[in-house]
Amino acid sequence: MIRNYITIAIRNIFRSTTYSIINLAGLSVSLACSILIGLWVVDEISYDSFLPNRDRLQYVMHFKTVEGHIETHGGTPILIQEEFRKLPTLFKNTTVSDDGGIHLLTAGNQRLKKKGQFVGPEFLEMFHFELLKGSARSVLSDPYSIVLTESTARLLFGTIDPINKFMRIDNAHDVKVTGILKDLPSNSSIHFDYLLPFELYRSSTAWVKECSQDWSCDWLVVYAELQPGVEVSQANERIRNMLNEKKEKHKDDLFLYPMTRWQLYGEFKDGHEISGRIEYVYGFTALAILIIFIACINFTNLSTARSERRAREVGIRKISGSQRHHLIFQFLGESLAVVTASFISAILLVQLTLPIFNLLVHKQLHLAFGSPMFWLSAVALILFVGILAGSYPAFYLSSFNPARILKGNLHFDAGSNLPRRILVVFQFSFSIAVIIGSIVVYRQIRFTQERNLGYDDRNILSIPDNPELEKNYRAFKLDLLNSGAASSVTKSNAPITELLEMNYMEVPGVGRVEIVNIFADYDFTRTMGIRIQQGRDFLEDSPSDSGKVLLNRAAIDLLGFDDPIGKIVTIAETRMEIAGVTDNVLQGNPFEKIQPTYISLVNHWKDQHGPYVTVRLSDGPNIIDHVKRIEALFKKHSPAYPFEYSFTDEDFGKKFGEINILFRVTNLFSFLAIFIACLGLLGLAAFTVERRTKEFGVRKVLGADVTGLMILVSRDFIKLLLISILLAGPLAFWFFSGFLERYPVHFEMSWLIVAITGGLTLLMALAVVSTQAYRAGSVNPVDCLKHE
Repeated sequence: MIRNYITIAIRNIFRSTTYSIINLAGLSVSLACSILIGLWVVDEISYDSFLPNRDRLQYVMHFKTVEGHIETHGGTPILIQEEFRKLPTLFKNTTVSDDGGIHLLTAGNQRLKKKGQFVGPEFLEMFHFELLKGSARSVLSDPYSIVLTESTARLLFGTIDPINKFMRIDNAHDVKVTGILKDLPSNSSIHFDYLLPFELYRSSTAWVKECSQDWSCDWLVVYAELQPGVEVSQANERIRNMLNEKKEKHKDDLFLYPMTRWQLYGEFKDGHEISGRIEYVYGFTALAILIIFIACINFTNLSTARSERRAREVGIRKISGSQRHHLIFQFLGESLAVVTASFISAILLVQLTLPIFNLLVHKQLHLAFGSPMFWLSAVALILFVGILAGSYPAFYLSSFNPARILKGNLHFDAGSNLPRRILVVFQFSFSIAVIIGSIVVYRQIRFTQERNLGYDDRNILSIPDNPELEKNYRAFKLDLLNSGAASSVTKSNAPITELLEMNYMEVPGVGRVEIVNIFADYDFTRTMGIRIQQGRDFLEDSPSDSGKVLLNRAAIDLLGFDDPIGKIVTIAETRMEIAGVTDNVLQGNPFEKIQPTYISLVNHWKDQHGPYVTVRLSDGPNIIDHVKRIEALFKKHSPAYPFEYSFTDEDFGKKFGEINILFRVTNLFSFLAIFIACLGLLGLAAFTVERRTKEFGVRKVLGADVTGLMILVSRDFIKLLLISILLAGPLAFWFFSGFLERYPVHFEMSWLIVAITGGLTLLMALAVVSTQAYRAGSVNPVDCLKHE
């Protein structure tokens, strides 16, 4: 019996080549899409899974209540680590960490700038990164030690064993290599190229030393590892008021944030976790299911549409003794066979496209053929899709009455087409919703990219500062201006595109509010192209300017000053005079509203985070020549450091990197969803034309032309598409209007987007259907009337 089923299935596949190709193509593409999306989703949800104690690792955070508003902060005082050590029943380990940024590593003649972290000696005992050489308990015990990743060690030392070799950090500290770490997996939440002891950071950096004794200093990271069996809620209950007992001015509630949530969550609002990358995971998972569902609808529609051809086979089998469950098994088996063949094709498609997909999503995904879980997932996917696609045709075909079939009394009335019509409506409703979503995301990106920046981002070059350049900054600035390569030069604690430091400002009638802190040198607004609305800029010949500030328009509006110049404002508990008011400048997240900001003069930089020298290039077409002259002057004043720079407009563009990736991926799969839906429409149109061939011949003999026949065939499909537009349009409008409300700055959702999407979908569908109608209308009516 099984052999007979297989033979019949193969015959049916080759007898209906067109429909078989459409089914195989649609299912292959949909399965390939779902596999690619599945690889991305699995990578996202498996972050840090290589750490055996991931469930017990915690990030210490706190909710800060300021005038009734709850803010969430990741940094905590270093002193909290000592308090945690007094609770050994709760915590197994605690450690301090700080993203030390990028530093110069020198070993012999090799010089590299790499990203590292300063960590406590317990760090590698808590985070079980694989050590190739050295002991996790001792490699960071010496303040002048360093642990390198495998690739960094290879770049610095080549094939020489680096253990116990000395190297130099920032041309300032000699450290000894005490350990080599295996390169971190790509799905690690923590990334670094080397580790340095936190004690070196403390002893060499004044602000860190001060923070070590200050409960109000919450800029550094503390990690904690819970004892086995201790629940996060239990620990949170014990630590919640620790900061409140040490600090008087704020209400700070400590809490532990589990490592299992770092990657996919992490967005907070008013003291509650609201979202994160998990939304992308849900969205892409839904898209994968949607694409499979569209392909399954194609299979179902084409199978049931061709039911007349298989009716006689069903009748004969039932007369010969086959039970209905035998027929159901047969048709489901055929469905599973087609899905299996499609899965094999999908795997080939994935293998071919995976390198391109990896470039698109910036990941290193691969098919784990050696993993039993991969094959279990493959079997589950084949069974799911096969049963989903084949269930309705199997139950529908097996329900035919054999007596009526063999007497030729089996007629298919209009009602028999209703399930197919409903499925087509759903299919295109989903497709229309996906297209609308792609347009909305594109419009939101464009709207944000076209926001007024508040500064002139053309020809601004940003150079990371270093100790040598800091020492020679004034001479470097003068040489740049005299060289003709630069029209203006300044220095600040961050590039104009970033927000690195926050402080508090006292607002009458409101209280303390957060305000962005920009430490800047003279010529900051001139170099950045920021307009002064009122007052004046800082003047080098005015010593009193060290006690003055520039506020942006958002800060002035918050303060409510009609005439702000000369007014006194309290920032960071310091009274400062307002010297000028600037335009609002877009820094940080481009999807957020512009925050109140102040600019103050700072003449000492060694205690500040990551200062940057910013150069506005002179006008002219020879930008490359200007950069070369700047590089030569940089090497003159900072010979120990490699010359690195970036353009401000490019830095701003990088803010859209992730959302652009997601947009391109969404567009790709949206296009494929439409392609699969159109494949099914093509198959249904071809079958409709085939069934009505003789009718078309009669109509042509009676005078019908090709255009009339095309309209006749297209009419029913147009009705279904119009229903899809009317169904999907309002729902998509409502859903994506809510989606846009998540962004403080967004464009207004328009019904025009729905209308354009509906029109485009209608045109695509008409193009697909018309090809088949035109083919039928162009056939000689004599041949049509001979058609059986």
